[in-house]
Amino acid sequence: METYAVVRAHGIKSRLLAKQDYEALVAGTKQLWEFPDYAHISEQDPLEKKLEKVYKVYIDRMSLLAKIPKISDLVIALLDWLEVENIKFHLRFITGYQRPVLYYPYSRLLGLEKLKSLSTESSIWEALSDTPLKAPKIPAFTTGLIAEREALLEILYYRYFMNTIANLKWRKDVTMTLTNFVISNFTVRYAFWTKLLSEDVMHYLIELYAPGLNVHSWLLESLKGTSTEILQKGMTVMISHAVKEIRMHPLDPAYIYILNFLLLTEAQNIEKILIGKELGMTKEIILSNLNLF
Repeated sequence: METYAVVRAHGIKSRLLAKQDYEALVAGTKQLWEFPDYAHISEQDPLEKKLEKVYKVYIDRMSLLAKIPKISDLVIALLDWLEVENIKFHLRFITGYQRPVLYYPYSRLLGLEKLKSLSTESSIWEALSDTPLKAPKIPAFTTGLIAEREALLEILYYRYFMNTIANLKWRKDVTMTLTNFVISNFTVRYAFWTKLLSEDVMHYLIELYAPGLNVHSWLLESLKGTSTEILQKGMTVMISHAVKEIRMHPLDPAYIYILNFLLLTEAQNIEKILIGKELGMTKEIILSNLNLF
């Protein structure tokens, strides 16, 4: 069953956009809807609808793999990241960032209707306490910053993801590869949040709510600079890691994790192209902001 899942994953990977495809999209010599997987997107769609459909492609691709029992828990946990992002969007909205919210078209932990019905921060934490995130009903924050709330959401997600991996009955080397990927991802996020908060705040949240969560010290040392630079450096490291590991794990479930990273990166690249062109950015600027493999 694992091999079948990976074979399906290879088929999905073969449809990923290549560097020349991105260049054609930015140059305007090819349109997004000319690619089969994005044929349902219309030129007449408003930007918000185009973005929704782009992420729906990512979700549908991974959802095909979620139907395979042996790997379903892993795939579902990967997709749940989008709902964590939605919760962060909604949290900002109800705490004063009164701007239109564009949610990802995915929900499972709470459900989008339920999330939209929550109008206070306390109601969000209360609702999340009954989900796999196992959020505290009344979190003990040390600042009034929205960043601390968002950081805690991510800490809870990575704790949940690590627990998911620990419960999978796979070979030790596969589990170790997955664990290293998750720790690398979390290390980048940790470095990012320490720029907005502080190491003391992050240590406090981790020790209180996810004491088993670690970072790669070697990676953390290389993630210096502004918050934007940290994310850019982190993505470069993750891309390099993915390219290396995808060759080493062509027929085991670690491939599924790497595929998810590639698929999500494609959606994010297309989002940058669509928004960049909408804002009238130059081709050079748009291309420089893409994460290419």
